[in-house]
Amino acid sequence: MLEAPLKLSNDSATADDVYKLLKDKQCMLWVTDEMALVLRAEGKALFAWLVAGENMDNWLEEVMNAATRYAREFGYTHFKATVRPGMGRRLKRHGWTTAAEIMRREIWTA
Repeated sequence: MLEAPLKLSNDSATADDVYKLLKDKQCMLWVTDEMALVLRAEGKALFAWLVAGENMDNWLEEVMNAATRYAREFGYTHFKATVRPGMGRRLKRHGWTTAAEIMRREIWTA
């Protein structure tokens, strides 16, 4: 299920990278029938690194509530995510704000 977000990450990570981080307990994987979410700590932030799924309206709020409970229990102060514009609009409806823009430029086409 994580193939699509890995492909959209512009080759910033591979399935092997995710596996190694999971194996080394540097991130965690949450999975249901409709979604997969890879979370990792970045200081006091809980970073939603990879998100994939179908029927997001069916599970987004429930997963965010569970992640919030987890974050509070383990002392995180906020969430972070790097998202495409459509997901950003969806998250804003759930109280997220834009903190920065991620820009990209190919090295070999300049």
